[in-house]
Order: sequence, then structure tokens, then C-alpha cells
Amino acid sequence: MTRGIVFVLVLAVLTLSAFPQSRLLTFFRKRSFPTGPIAVKFRAPGRDVGIFREDRGSGSSTYWLCEFIGDTYYWCVALDDYPLGVPSDNHHLQQSEIRVLGTSVDQEDASVTLNGTWAKVSDAGLVYLDYYRRSNTATDYAEWTSPASTTVVGVRGLDISNAGVSVVSIDGDATAADLLPTAQDLVDATTLSSDVLVANGGNLNPTDRVLNQYAAVADKDVPTLFNSSLTAGQHTVRLTVSGEKQAASGDTRAYITGFFSSDGTQRMDSAGTSGSTDLVMAQHTILMDEQSTYEYAIQFCPTGATTSCTDWVGNGHDHDTESSLAITVDGAAVTPAEDAYVMTVYGGRKVRAVRTSTLDNAEVGDIGTMVATYTLHPTYGLHTQWRFTFDVPGGTTFAYGAMLPLNDGIFDKGSTVGASDVTLGDDDDTHKANAESSTGYAWDADGNWGAMLWINQAKTVYSWQKTTSALTIEDRSGGTLNKLYARRVDGVADDYVSGTVWRGDYWYQVGYFSGGANGELANQ
Repeated sequence: MTRGIVFVLVLAVLTLSAFPQSRLLTFFRKRSFPTGPIAVKFRAPGRDVGIFREDRGSGSSTYWLCEFIGDTYYWCVALDDYPLGVPSDNHHLQQSEIRVLGTSVDQEDASVTLNGTWAKVSDAGLVYLDYYRRSNTATDYAEWTSPASTTVVGVRGLDISNAGVSVVSIDGDATAADLLPTAQDLVDATTLSSDVLVANGGNLNPTDRVLNQYAAVADKDVPTLFNSSLTAGQHTVRLTVSGEKQAASGDTRAYITGFFSSDGTQRMDSAGTSGSTDLVMAQHTILMDEQSTYEYAIQFCPTGATTSCTDWVGNGHDHDTESSLAITVDGAAVTPAEDAYVMTVYGGRKVRAVRTSTLDNAEVGDIGTMVATYTLHPTYGLHTQWRFTFDVPGGTTFAYGAMLPLNDGIFDKGSTVGASDVTLGDDDDTHKANAESSTGYAWDADGNWGAMLWINQAKTVYSWQKTTSALTIEDRSGGTLNKLYARRVDGVADDYVSGTVWRGDYWYQVGYFSGGANGELANQ
């Protein structure tokens, strides 16, 4: 799918030291926000932050923490309990997206016209407003007329195992839904056979923008953006059943529960919108998917261990058992409703999640207690702090306090303060922009998005950093993800005793640069 381009900023601080618990608070008495020229560039407008809970089925949930970052965009990061696609009770930072907020109308609204044989089906509690429409008759269409001043349009529907491919047009133009793939894109990706193309006897033109709703596992409330940069006005959107499908699908059905739009003014803190099912966050761009994690990763080697010293331990890396997750807004405990894409909104306030877990070693067992705190601030982004207390002695030679995976298809430039700009496209596992720096960042040279890692309490960086660089960007092989690391040790022995406390303190931010990210961030 063709997607917009996003830039993620991470500000990170890692303080790992063998100081006893009695001295912990001496490190972080003063509140600290990201500072410096680069950090200032990433500051959000400060309008609102929010949280919503996505039901993943089987009692599992993902908590999306979202911050308004400008124009029509929200940056949302997931506290996901699906580590690397496997259901779990361990929430951790696992996915990062740019999303657009819209207001929905259901399939029975007067602005929607259904042409053909669209069956109405009840699915109470699982789909938007309890009903959906479906058709598998080629040329049937659902047409919707948006409100005045609309700049963003999309559909709410189902992804399911018997769905097919529909053609989407905007104002009669079958190429205007530019956030969808073309039919040719899906053929080139081998998602669809070339037989679906008109030239080969099929029903799709190569340039048609198409919605493929097939999924092996059903998701019954899927908001899909068609276009987020239309000229402000009233627009006509048509979704037409093509009669085509990918081979794995059991039918060619199209599914809709409604449409949604925005004029760019909708916000999570708008009066009367808290918890509204008419609000929907639609994915615009994936900054990082479920192929990697953000958080600490350490190879603990407790005394007595012999075969498990190379096991990675950490939130998202296994050997980590969550015991509690507490969510608060301005200090008050909240329990977001478990319902797909229904938002619980807290305009202009801080959202915080505190996660407590036990880390273990395969041979020794319990090695200590981890407390991770995630605070989303409306201006300064996501502040992540962790504190680990050792129950046993031991050592390590590899310890990373923070990581920022970067979508290789988006982030093609990067730097750290003190290093020259580098190109991220060699895909050879080299480490670039190594520097004893408080700040690492990346951006799309041809787009509007960028990303940065900022180390909190930067004056302490030399006391914990034991390698040749404090921050480094790995230009990873495979062409999918790159990664920015904040290191403690990388091949150097670092021992600890029972009662030792290690701490991590870092910031993640995302910036939208309307005039282009390269002009704002290159050569800084």
C-alpha cells in the first residue's frame, strides 16, 4: 500500500550504574524536557493527547497513546500485548503510526447511496453501530457525499477471509485515492494474479486505486484512509465491487459499515467527543511495525548461569513477565473501554502507563524487578523511564537502554549531534553517525516527516557510556528496518551486585514539517 512518509523523533537517556537504591532519587530530582535546537524543532503544538484501547480478541488489548503533532496528524504508539505477533500479557512499545482523526457516518446515513444488492447484516458489538453491508456482485457500488470543507476521506469496513477487491474513486477519478495501492501494485507484489487486469481479461485497470479487504483473521472495524490532502470542499466517494479477489479469499465480497471524513479541525479534545464511536483514527503511515521493539535489551549473566548468558532479556525480548499495568490521566486512574477503535479522550493532559514486571534467567530464575513508566506529553512527546533492581549478582557485556527502529522505506537520512549527516540506504549492517551525543535523529529527505532520539540528563552521559559512542544508527541489512541505539556496553564487561539499580530515561518525539523535513533537519 502506498503510504505517506513519517519522521520519528526519539529522545533518550540511559543511566545505568551500580548505585544503591538509597541514591536513586539524586539523579532525577529536576524535571527535564527535551532542549536544544533539534529538540525544539520537534515540539508538538501542545493541543491534546489521548489513549484508546483496541480489542485484539481473546482478552488481549493494545493501548494506543496518541499525540496531535500538527496539520491533521496524530502520532500514535502502541503498548502492544502482541510481541512479534504472538499473543501475550506483556505490554510493550511495539508499533508506531501516523494517524488521522475523522468523524464517521454509518451505512444508513442519508449521505450514502447503495446501488445494487447490498445485504444488511447484524453484528452487534463488533462492528460500527452494529450493522454492516456486503455485496459480491460486480459493478454494485456504495457512494457517499462528504460534508462541505472536507479534506480527508475514508471508509469503515471489515477485513475478513471471504472479501475481495473494490475500486475506489473520488469525484469520478479512479486514481485519486492515493493512499491506496493500485491494481498494478498488488499484481507486482503477487497479492493478485495478473489475470485481474483488463488486458488479461479481468476487471481492473492497472492504475485503479483498490481496496483489498481480505484477511485470514477477521478484523471487524477497519478504518481505511483514501486521501488526506484533498482540496477543501464536498467530495463524492464511490466504492465499486470489482468481482476480483486474491487466491486465498473465499469470495469477492465488499464490506462497509460507514464512511468518514475530516476538514482538518477535528481533535481528540473537541467538546462532546470523549468515547464517541463516531470518531475514528485511521492509519496513514507506519513508522515501525511489529518486526522489532523500542525498549531495553540486555544479555544478563547472573552468577551460576553458564548456557543462557547470550539470551536477550527485556520488554519485548522474552524473559519478562508483566504483573501489572496501571493507566492514569493527570494522576487519576482510568480504565479505557475495550472496544475496537473507540476512543477515551483526555484533551490537553498527560497520559501515563506504569508497567511492573519480573525479569528472569533460564537457568537461575528471578533476577530482579522492572518498573517502566510511559508518559505522553502534549508538547514534548513520549517520555519513557525504567528502573531495574537486581535480586542477584552477575554481569553483562551487551546492554542497550533504548532502541528506535526506523522504517527503511521512510527514513533515508540520519545524524547525531556532533556527527555528519549520513545516508541510510546501504543495507549492510554498518553503524553510522556514532557520537557521544545526547541526540540522534532521522528523516525523509523528500517528505515531511522526521525522527529523533534525545538523551535526558545529558550531562551524565559520559558516566554510563562505556563504548566508543553513546548513540549510533545501524543501517541494517534486509532493506526493511534501520535502528538507532542508545548503548551502555557493547562487548565490554559490566558487573553488578544484588541490590544494584539500573535506570533508563529517554524521550520519543515525532515531527511533521510542512515545508519539508530536509530543509529543517539537514546539516544541523
